[in-house]
Amino acid sequence: ANVPRLVYTLVTQAPSILQWLEKLGAMFDKNPGGSFKIFHLGGTCRKRVHVAADITGAEIMRTLRDEAKNREGIEVLEFQPAVELVLNEQGHCAGALLYNLETEEYLLVKARAVILATGGSGRLHIGGFMTTNHYGATGDGLALGYRAGLEVCLLHTTQYHPTGVIYPEQAEGLLITEKFRGVGAHLLNIEGNQFVFECETRDACASSVIKECVEVGKGI
Repeated sequence: ANVPRLVYTLVTQAPSILQWLEKLGAMFDKNPGGSFKIFHLGGTCRKRVHVAADITGAEIMRTLRDEAKNREGIEVLEFQPAVELVLNEQGHCAGALLYNLETEEYLLVKARAVILATGGSGRLHIGGFMTTNHYGATGDGLALGYRAGLEVCLLHTTQYHPTGVIYPEQAEGLLITEKFRGVGAHLLNIEGNQFVFECETRDACASSVIKECVEVGKGI
């Protein structure tokens, strides 16, 4: 019963979500006076983005994960990925079959509601590009949903993050957060020329980078 309440809190208190997360322990960047710092990011016409250093997503996940683990009535099963969704007689999702990576045993979990939040498919290296995605981002959620009868769409599209590290090789695949461009970093070609407005949307920035490197031949 606590899980729906947690989701309900997220949805109904959206205007004060920053304060709610902060009350749970999230640490966002602030000005000396205590107000939240606000930045421009891709596709924004005004400053409306709040950050936690350059690990905003990780900080929010840390906070919500700790809150879930510390609330009574919520059991967290780790290292037990879902391998199949289970349907009832009406064809509705009624749970999932999990696989315990440590004991190599299967576990059936029944549920009144199932949320697929399995990440993307960047680790398939679509287009041959490297990725900053975690090693579990192999599109498993798409396969789970498809086998259960869900419709899938837009599988021909992939969002590329415009900036990441390729040198030195030890750091290859490290994300350069959008915040860098939001606070004034420029995208330059081998001649030192700016070839795209850095605060365009991700698709515009990424396609410009690819074009500059592949078609124009001015990559570094």
